[in-house]
Amino acid sequence: MSRKPLVAVRSDNLAAHPAVAAWRQLTPDAPDPGRIEVLRQGKKSTTYRLVESTPGGASIIAQRACMAKALIERTVYEEILPHLPVTSPRYYGCRAEDPHFVWLFLEDIGDERYTPTDRAQQALAGRWVGLMHTAAERVPAARGLPDGGPSRYLDHLRAGL
Repeated sequence: MSRKPLVAVRSDNLAAHPAVAAWRQLTPDAPDPGRIEVLRQGKKSTTYRLVESTPGGASIIAQRACMAKALIERTVYEEILPHLPVTSPRYYGCRAEDPHFVWLFLEDIGDERYTPTDRAQQALAGRWVGLMHTAAERVPAARGLPDGGPSRYLDHLRAGL
């Protein structure tokens, strides 16, 4: 497994960062993080690691996402994954930033990334995805998610033309 390079690291005026402010709404007793790592920066979402930002010293992943995307992820974390026989990162909660963006907070599970050429990882990932999809079929909230089937991917292809 490989580690993806960081986009940026911040270590100044961390208490004023919007991710820290939103995290403090969930955990008022949280310490200032040691630093903030920008893991991914996009047009519709940005993902940060708040290093050592829990009272126990663990790091948190803070994702700022557009409302539509965040509502789907929130449903998955709050109403679907807890009912499945699979492991997943701990979900701490979310906070709306404004009518258009939401902060989602998750357990940091480390830097190691999936390596698609590793047969052992392929098998493990395949079992996890298969178990997740077959078990989620029995969770009522999963039926309310938007269609993620072939038509979705066809729409992505057409949008790229």
